[in-house]
Amino acid sequence: MNRIFSLICTEIKERLIVVSKKRKRDGKLPSFLLRSLAVLTAQFAGGVPAYAIDSGALPSGCKITYGSGSIATSGSQMTVNQSSQQLIANWNSFNIGSNAAVRFNQPNTTSAALNRITDQNPTQIMGSLSLNGQVYLLNPSGIIFGKIARVDVGGLVATSLNMLDSDFLAGKNWFTANGNAGSIINQGAISATNGGVVAFIAPKVTNEGRITANSGSVLLSASNQVSLDFTGDGLISYTVDQGAVDALAENNGLIKADGGVVVMSAKAADALRTATVTNTGVIEARTIHNQSGRILLLSDMQNGDTSVAGTLDASAPNGGNGGLIETSGGRVTVSDGTKVTTLAPRGQSGTWLLDSTDFTISSGSASLTSSGIGATTLSTALGSNNVTIATSSTPTGSNLGDINVNAAVSWTANTLTLSAFNDIYFNANLNGSGTATLALNFGQGSQAACNTSTYTLASGVQVNLPARQNFSTKQGSDGTPIMYTVITSLGSPDDATTGSNQTLQGMARTENLSGYFVLGSNIDATPTATWNSDGQSSPSYSGFMPIGSWPDNRFIGNFDGLGHTINGITINRPSTDYVGLFGYTGYNIYTTLNSAITNVGINGGNITGQKYVCGLVGESTEGTITNSYTTGNVTGNGNDVGGLSGFNYGGLPGSTPSPITNCYTTGTVTGTGHVGGLVGVTAMATLVSLLIAMPRVT
Repeated sequence: MNRIFSLICTEIKERLIVVSKKRKRDGKLPSFLLRSLAVLTAQFAGGVPAYAIDSGALPSGCKITYGSGSIATSGSQMTVNQSSQQLIANWNSFNIGSNAAVRFNQPNTTSAALNRITDQNPTQIMGSLSLNGQVYLLNPSGIIFGKIARVDVGGLVATSLNMLDSDFLAGKNWFTANGNAGSIINQGAISATNGGVVAFIAPKVTNEGRITANSGSVLLSASNQVSLDFTGDGLISYTVDQGAVDALAENNGLIKADGGVVVMSAKAADALRTATVTNTGVIEARTIHNQSGRILLLSDMQNGDTSVAGTLDASAPNGGNGGLIETSGGRVTVSDGTKVTTLAPRGQSGTWLLDSTDFTISSGSASLTSSGIGATTLSTALGSNNVTIATSSTPTGSNLGDINVNAAVSWTANTLTLSAFNDIYFNANLNGSGTATLALNFGQGSQAACNTSTYTLASGVQVNLPARQNFSTKQGSDGTPIMYTVITSLGSPDDATTGSNQTLQGMARTENLSGYFVLGSNIDATPTATWNSDGQSSPSYSGFMPIGSWPDNRFIGNFDGLGHTINGITINRPSTDYVGLFGYTGYNIYTTLNSAITNVGINGGNITGQKYVCGLVGESTEGTITNSYTTGNVTGNGNDVGGLSGFNYGGLPGSTPSPITNCYTTGTVTGTGHVGGLVGVTAMATLVSLLIAMPRVT
């Protein structure tokens, strides 16, 4: 037989408690409730603001203000029969005891019920709540789902913020705080139907239990004002319009939204406050039915802390491509033991994006800075993800948006992208092998025009990469990505004309003179001592063929040694002008390309030519040479002979001279005139910041 519940005020608890109308209303607590007081809420021992409720407690004091429906109770069971597509009900309390159950029967899966709760205490759901449509629970004092709570819904929004009836009826999901708002805490099991939404919205939101919304969305938003947009495909978009004081979104349990999206966000109220997003639990958004998942941990980019630990899993174990994982905030720290994966054994791995202000890769497995990751953890993550590290700048300029690589990172697959608002500094090696790829984006805080940001390798640092096109750069937010060919081998004499064009000697081919190349390893060039024989019985050997020649085959591309050396090279062409590793580099008036040579060392070896002879560039016309050195012997049978460059020229009248920056030479330099230890002749040019070891000049 159905019974209607009413409220009495107890002498003991001074709280409103749900009882049957057949019970006394004299304020005396019935004996069955006295017994239930022994059942205390041990699940709140961790400081959760809660008070003891009866195990059979049910919501009470309902008034339907829009739509139509009826409420029936039987023992500790309540059924809300909603007959209209939308329903608004005001409740004095909405507690569900551990042995109680509430069921909403709604017309269809898109039906929605707004439940506004006026209790001065947090709503406590310890038992069962189920419905086939959408339910909104609004309690300014907060909402707690207990450890044995079971919630099965089409969709759930639990919030301590307010929502206007008119907005709800118009399908406008706009929530705002009226004064102090409580917390939303889940310790139980919440499950939405496929394509459903589970959203927690409050200044502080915590999941310590289990939330499931496969092919749908889970949102934990710590803020004071939020607008949601339900797109109809199980996914949501949201906008945080106002932050909260000490905003906190944390997951210590399990959140699962395979084929969907999980968002944890926190926004600070102002510049003096902080916002924190932290995960120590497990978040899964794996690919299902070829629909990739997304996991987004987003704190305030100005005042936020995003703490990454536990497991973030957007992999594709059963087919398809991996998803996207983003961990963003003013400061992002990755803890020791963190597991992040977008691995796709039968597809393409996804991407893990770390987005903060200044960011540092430090030694070990844990972050050693306020924003960073341990090199060991990053290396592990690259085994199952493409990883992008991006930075931005703070308005005060206290963080410039740099990326610092302070410890060696090794990986064998996937792409590591370093995308800096400002500059990238390599203070330790990068060791890519197998199919590893590296992308460097710098100066992303401004457009490409007049952009001076760059990447810098500290002395002795090398970037090791496998051969082929596995390296790219992009300068400026609107810049064009440039793909480089990675060279790891010397090649053979034939490569200069008919052999492989992806070797050091192959760079001399005409089609490569405007190309982009980097060294992925040190090059042993000692075999060049017996290259290109003259065919005599006592042969002499011309050795390596210089890259680029005068007048029409100048090298106008880019060459970056990435800190590597070319060891023991021999060039023996005593009657040839423009001799060196590069014979002639410069500027092409038709393509407006300038050559750039950087980060390379020419160790030892012997180079002989006639005029315009050097260890690195015979003549440089409007090109640049930076962070490079030579240590071998250079001999010229004519004028313009130098250890680094024989002739350094500004080119056309009024043109920019060819700068040489942070370079040095050692060894012996010999010529008949215009001989210099670093440069034989400099015309219309200024040498900038030269580090010149004094070679012997004869």
